[in-house]
Parts: sequence; C-alpha cells; structure tokens
Amino acid sequence: MMLKTYRVLVTLFCVAWLTKQVILPSYGYLAYKDSFIELSSKCGTAMDESWFVSKSGQQEIVKSAEVHLMICHEYDKVRKTMLSLGVSENILAFLGLESLEIHQRTVSEIADPHRFTER
Repeated sequence: MMLKTYRVLVTLFCVAWLTKQVILPSYGYLAYKDSFIELSSKCGTAMDESWFVSKSGQQEIVKSAEVHLMICHEYDKVRKTMLSLGVSENILAFLGLESLEIHQRTVSEIADPHRFTER
C-alpha cells in the first residue's frame, strides 16, 4: 500500500513537472509565435512613427500615432501570455530578432535598437 502511494505521488509529480517545464512552454511558443512576431514588428514601427510624429508637432497626426500605439498593448498582452506559459525571455528576444529579419528592415533599422542613446 505504501509503495503504491509512493508510485502514484511520483507519477503525479512527474506529470506536473513535465506539464510546467515542457508542455506549457511548448504550447505557448507554438500557439503565439506568429502573432508575437507580427505584433513585435508592428509595435516597433508604431513606436518609430510616434517618435517622428511627436517631433512634427501637428496635433491631428499625434493623436493618430497614439491610436497606432495600441498595437503595442496587444504585443504586451501576447508577450505576458507567453511568459506566463513559461516561454523564456531568451526565446522571446530571439523571436524579436527574427521579426526584424522577416519584415525586411534595413541594416540601420536593425542596428538602431542596439545603439546607446545615452551614457
């Protein structure tokens, strides 16, 4: 009886561990990868546009750029969902870099996020 209880507990532990460490992160990656890559690119573009528009000072265009930044909210939600499912920060960073490559940005656009803006 004691041995059977031990085996059941070990089996339950193994199933729970596999679910948390392998199944959920794999599901999160496969289910949200494409939308993460797309939203990552769109959010980056929206942030760039917002920055340039804010320098123009035209209020109508600034409001339009702020609405466009709502894409970043969707990006954040997908990112948080993936993190809560156990997808690592390193994998998300890799997907962000993949997004830059897939959406055919110029070399300077790819390099700009890696430049120091202040020291």
